[in-house]
Formats: sequence, structure tokens, C-alpha cells
Amino acid sequence: MKVAKRASGVEEAYTEKDQLLDDIIAEIDDFQHAKTLAKDVAAAKALTNEKAGEVVRQLAVERLKRGGPDGNDKPLDSPAKPNKFAKIAQVLAEHKEQELTFRREQWKVEREDRLEAERLRRQETDRFFAVLELLAKK
Repeated sequence: MKVAKRASGVEEAYTEKDQLLDDIIAEIDDFQHAKTLAKDVAAAKALTNEKAGEVVRQLAVERLKRGGPDGNDKPLDSPAKPNKFAKIAQVLAEHKEQELTFRREQWKVEREDRLEAERLRRQETDRFFAVLELLAKK
């Protein structure tokens, strides 16, 4: 039977088995990409938290090092407070900007991935219809 199909040119080159294998491979690739993306997100969050912690530690050390004008170890109240709050506000603004930049990049990558997946699905559909069209002509 297969010999007759080959001789007549009717035998299907791309079988359902091939389609299922391609689908499985695509799902595995998507899963691995999502896993990698999740790792990158976690690493970026850890890095931003670490940087924020470093700044807070640095501010605490500076506060401890500062002493009063008479030589005692009490920190200055009035001049240091506005400066400290300004530094904290600056650090928070930088942190928020970094997070926003990271999220924009993440959304861009996710959008590109969705577009690529859609393009591949369209190609598969077009190939399927081309095979059906060839079969219909024969």
C-alpha cells in the first residue's frame, strides 16, 4: 500500500506524528524560556534588594560616624535629617526607576516571544493548508 502511495505521489510527507513531536518540542522550549525568564526576574529582584540594603547600611554607618560639635557621639539632629531623608528619597527613586526599566525590558521580551510564537503558529497553519491544498488537487 505504501509503495503504491509513493508511486502515485500521494504519501504524506508531514504526518500527524511529526506535528505532535513539533508541538511537544515547542512546548518544551516555551517552558524552558519561561523558567529562564523567571530566574532572571528573581536575580534582578535580589540584586535591587541587595543594592537598597547596601545604601541603607551606608547611611547607618554615616549616621554612627557623625558626632556632635562638642565631641560626644550623639548624632546631629537638625542638619542631618533633611540630608538623610533626601538620600533615602533619592535611593527610593533610583530603585523605582531601575525596577521600571527592568519591567519594561521584561514586557518587551515577553511581547517579542508572543509575536514569535504567533508567527510560528501561522507558519504551521499555512503549511498545513498547503498540504491539504496539494492533497485536494491530487
